[in-house]
Formats: sequence, structure tokens, C-alpha cells
Amino acid sequence: MNPPQAALILKTSPHTPKPTVSERQKAEIHHCYEAGPFSDQEALRRWANTERLTAFKAVNKSTIVASDFQVYYPAGKDAEQIRINKMMLKAKGFNDIWPVTDGDIKGAISLGVFNDRQRATLFKNQLAEQGVKAEIRQRNKLRDELFIRFVGGHGAIFKNVGYTRVADLDCGNALK
Repeated sequence: MNPPQAALILKTSPHTPKPTVSERQKAEIHHCYEAGPFSDQEALRRWANTERLTAFKAVNKSTIVASDFQVYYPAGKDAEQIRINKMMLKAKGFNDIWPVTDGDIKGAISLGVFNDRQRATLFKNQLAEQGVKAEIRQRNKLRDELFIRFVGGHGAIFKNVGYTRVADLDCGNALK
């Protein structure tokens, strides 16, 4: 048998003053947000319609994304050491090698490029079995991605996409 349930009901008297809202609370605070990335303009428009955005701006941004993995023999201290490294690799049967002529590993010798880390690691391990101490580095590239900038209420939550608050100036006149 269940114990009796009690309900607490509060009633206000008609003489109880209604709570007042300050003028500051009445004016909703708006901020500029950026959301995305979106696959294309149509996906951006569908999301904007779902969120009932009336004013927004599409923005293309370049972002750094992982590109591939390069297996390389580390750079020599000087030109002579680099020449000796090339000769050693060729003596071990590595003919498909490429010197790295610029960047952060200038002077290194590229031994292969792979789309995923697992394959690069497998190749590095095979090289180690042959006495070659190679390194792996992830290479990055720039990719243009589509984002949306819009004005939203303070503390708003937007669904199905990543978003961040950005400087109000980035929304232009939409905040006025």
C-alpha cells in the first residue's frame, strides 16, 4: 500500500504585488555567434531556417586540417652528413628518396608519404628492421570551410552544430 501523497499549493493574494522586472532585464542582451562548418550554402540556409535566424552572414574561413603523414630520415648536421645519409640509404636499396629542401625539417630525406598514421608507423617499423631510424611527422594543409555569423540572445543554445561567441563587431550592423 502506498503512503498518502501530499500536495503543497501556494496561492497568491490579489493584494500581493507582482514582481517588477528592471529595465535592464527587459532589454534582451544579444551577442554575435559563429557556427559551422557547413558542407554547402544549402546546408547553412537549412540550419538558419531551423534556428529561425532572420539576419546572418555566410563566412568562408581557412582552417588547418591534417593532410598526411611523412616518413623521413632526420636531417644531417651539414651538407656532407646529408650526402652520407643519402649514400647509406641508397646502399640499403632505397632509391625512391626525396631531399627536403625547406621547412622545419630542411635537410631531411623523405622516404614516403601515407594517408593514415598506422601505415606510416608500419613503414617506419619496417625501416627500423633494416637499420634505418626514421621519423614520422603529420603534415597539415589549409581547407576553406563555410561558417555562419549571426546575432543571438545571451546564453542561447543552438542545435546540431558547433558554435562560439565572436566579437560583436564581426556581426556588423545586425546588433544595432
